[in-house]
Amino acid sequence: MESTESASSLGSSKSSSELLQLVNYDEEFNKDLDKFVSKLHSSSQFEPRVVSIIGPQSSGKSTLCNLLFDLNFNTMDEEKGRYQVTQGVWLGMNESLKTLVLDLEGTDSRERGEDALSFERKSALFALALSEVLLVNIWTNDIGRFNASNFALLKTVLELDMELFHSKSHQNSSNVLCKTKLLFVLRDHVSTSLEKLSEVLMIDLEKIWKSIEKPEEQKEALLNDFFDVEFRSLPHKVLTPELFHEKALQLRSEFESESSSIFQDSYRRGISIDGFALYAENIWNTIRGNKDLDIPAQKLMLASVRCDVFVQEAFVQADSELSRVFALCKEVFANCNGSEYEALMELQVGKCLEKIKVDASEYFWNHAKRYAVSVAEDKHSALIDRLNDKRRHLYEYFVSELIENLDTSVNSACESLQNGSMNKHPWIGFGESIKNASSQAISVLQKCCGGTGDDLQDVVMNGQQKLMGLIRT
Repeated sequence: MESTESASSLGSSKSSSELLQLVNYDEEFNKDLDKFVSKLHSSSQFEPRVVSIIGPQSSGKSTLCNLLFDLNFNTMDEEKGRYQVTQGVWLGMNESLKTLVLDLEGTDSRERGEDALSFERKSALFALALSEVLLVNIWTNDIGRFNASNFALLKTVLELDMELFHSKSHQNSSNVLCKTKLLFVLRDHVSTSLEKLSEVLMIDLEKIWKSIEKPEEQKEALLNDFFDVEFRSLPHKVLTPELFHEKALQLRSEFESESSSIFQDSYRRGISIDGFALYAENIWNTIRGNKDLDIPAQKLMLASVRCDVFVQEAFVQADSELSRVFALCKEVFANCNGSEYEALMELQVGKCLEKIKVDASEYFWNHAKRYAVSVAEDKHSALIDRLNDKRRHLYEYFVSELIENLDTSVNSACESLQNGSMNKHPWIGFGESIKNASSQAISVLQKCCGGTGDDLQDVVMNGQQKLMGLIRT
């Protein structure tokens, strides 16, 4: 969508905070997409709603999107006649609705000429891969006409949907049926009832559905197995402007209402907002390169890349906490005189180490839960392995230092009894005193190390056996 800028430039329209030219006239993808959507995922993780609109050039697609989603897409200046306003694919964002809107270049444009069909197919495939709802904007008086009603593009949409979401590879990767909402918006509706117009369009859609090639396992599939088709109409914008805006606002309220049937869980594409930019770019590059688009493989790749990021973020936070605990331990041991262990017990190192692991695990899953489970589980296991290595190193240091201090304490008790100048019989009560000192040492070890996970219990057990051996010696 562009009017004053060159066709091949990338950028935003009137408000850079609201709009982004996602794919330009020369089919180049905008690298600023992640920055553009960052305000949506800076504070939370969620799956955005994605809506795309297709239709003939100069049919009012951008105007409709502006009214429905409070956006600012460029629209046609009717005094200049009909011309191409939207070029490539533009992206708008409604933050309050957490909805992304794709405004696709109009079909049948004289500007693209013979190249129009190629880009229309690419952009339609792109929209299907990302969108839950596909708005089809058509003139009411074009219903019943093959070219004017964009039946060729609709046939492409149905074929591509079958290829994208209902192939063997996709079904083997998920038991969830991925549907798409086809929402036809009939413009300049005057006389014929919407019910009758909808009936005509459904007959035509069923004919298209029967004509497309389907894989063997989907030969008997029905159109409504994969699409929910609905129809809305809008009166003439110029002749009845007040009524037009009233009806447009009614349709807008459907997108805003949580109880509306516009969005369904079965339409979701399963792409979290933080991974949307990478996913969209890979999808477009695959389409532009005329390669087979494997949605399951793309999702697995995205899950791997994003989960690696979550692993690193969780590990860095955990490592910082481990370093803090390590520094505290060193400080306490440096000031420990061999008999006062209150500071050591207050540290509760075992519980601290376990909490660090739990917190890291929770951080990872809070971010990774929207990605492929098999990939996330593998990455989580790798994270825990890395953390356990660091935790074990710190824990072994802590137990070793603790044993050394406890052994010193027991030895001091022995020397005190042996060298008791005021006691003519220092051996009296010697055994009981050593037993008490030993019990205290074991108790301190258990209290300091209590609360750790099963993966570090062997360190505690080995430390306890070592301490007992030193005491006996």
